[in-house]
Amino acid sequence: MKVSIIIPTMEERKEMLKEALVSICDQTVQPSEIIVFNGDKDVKKKLNESIAKSIGDAFLVFCDDDELEPTYIEQTTNVMEERGADIVGTWIRNFGDDTKIHGFTKFPPGTSLTRKSIWKKVGGYDIRIKLGGDYDFFTMCKQSGAKIEIIPQPLLNYRRHPHNWSSKESWEESNKIIHQKYKKQRDKAIEDYGFKLGYHCQQCGKRIPDWTSGIDLRRQCFCSPKCYEQFTQKDK
Repeated sequence: MKVSIIIPTMEERKEMLKEALVSICDQTVQPSEIIVFNGDKDVKKKLNESIAKSIGDAFLVFCDDDELEPTYIEQTTNVMEERGADIVGTWIRNFGDDTKIHGFTKFPPGTSLTRKSIWKKVGGYDIRIKLGGDYDFFTMCKQSGAKIEIIPQPLLNYRRHPHNWSSKESWEESNKIIHQKYKKQRDKAIEDYGFKLGYHCQQCGKRIPDWTSGIDLRRQCFCSPKCYEQFTQKDK
């Protein structure tokens, strides 16, 4: 299986980009190509263009400040081929400002190996959504019948630092678009993924965040690896 890795980046992040590329070079199975583009603006448009011209059967949208464990490509491609999956994700380990482990079960993290065919089927990433576009994209894939597999190992290292790709204004704008886009499917989607508004983590009691006004289908608490998806509803 040919794999294309696609990385949006910016000039001021070149040192982190070097570290990300080293983690790719250390893979036990090498990608067929690496595409890097300037992500100062029109990121989703450039992302779609990069995927369209990529040579891989599958692609991985990879953040320039993150790192992969050496067996990431090997394990995800094996699962994709053996189980006929369209999307294969893994758990995530933070590094930098904290070292929490993020567990996933039914919905993939933003960085997940994805077949190019399912990208074509859903029409690519929604270019209107500046942040949270990966969640929107995978929701479209799920609703289109994509088979999703999650490897319960932290094979992706997510760097926590003050300059992550985010801003309050961009999140608010993107949330409005996502909320409107899935307004009719909202209740069904939440039911499909087994989550409901007002849920709390059984272990720590923390309220599960609703950053997309109920459309974040990965809602879960990350207080420990065993904490995700252990919710009990409490009175608000």
